[in-house]
Amino acid sequence: MFRIEDDARAEGHRLIAGVDEVGRGCLAGPVYAGAVAFEGPEPLLGLDDSKALPPEVREDLAVRIRAAAAGAAVGAATAAEIDALGIVDATLLAMRRALENLALAGATQPDVEAVAALARTTGGAAQSRLWACGSKVPAAEAAFVNALAASALDYDSLHDNVHPEAIALPVAWAVASAMRASGEEFLRAYILGTEAICRLAESAEGPQKGWTIGAVVGTFGAALTASLLLAHSPDATAHALGLCL
Repeated sequence: MFRIEDDARAEGHRLIAGVDEVGRGCLAGPVYAGAVAFEGPEPLLGLDDSKALPPEVREDLAVRIRAAAAGAAVGAATAAEIDALGIVDATLLAMRRALENLALAGATQPDVEAVAALARTTGGAAQSRLWACGSKVPAAEAAFVNALAASALDYDSLHDNVHPEAIALPVAWAVASAMRASGEEFLRAYILGTEAICRLAESAEGPQKGWTIGAVVGTFGAALTASLLLAHSPDATAHALGLCL
């Protein structure tokens, strides 16, 4: 039953998430999807297809699942999106949003909450929002706390041997907010920063014993992302990248 999960953990993945939809058969309204991540096989007494369970059992299981899970999140696609995309693509959209929302689920982990509380008390300009609570803190603190939330459950996206989005996205979010950048400027910096991380990671060879590739090459992607949004000159960008060495 757990072969796929066991294979993924053998490759070094600590948390495995499952995702499923509800609402595809309804005549009207949105379609929802739920994603749940566990640290290991978690047998839950009474767990079954929700359609086969009475409401009181479903409600009890919902509480027990959230208590046992490392993270849980919900995503949805609206009725308008279903009309525009079709039910299949709208369902996949809801599933993707549920998985993306697991990054916010990481924000409720005790270590992330502790760091977020510290960031809110250090003062400084209110530039960028923390994803979980919405409080505004200096951009550097927002990037750090949001990156911690994105990787806390170890379910951030993986490209080959590196997790680029959990590095580049919080930086792009924080600096773009502080600079009041446009959506196009935000996406450009985020995409190019992610691309830089992936290309540098692909160039790494040999075993990574005692260190992780993201901690080494991620700084370059973060610096490039911030430099683009800060409109640095080529020389200033080179200096920022040089500080990553």
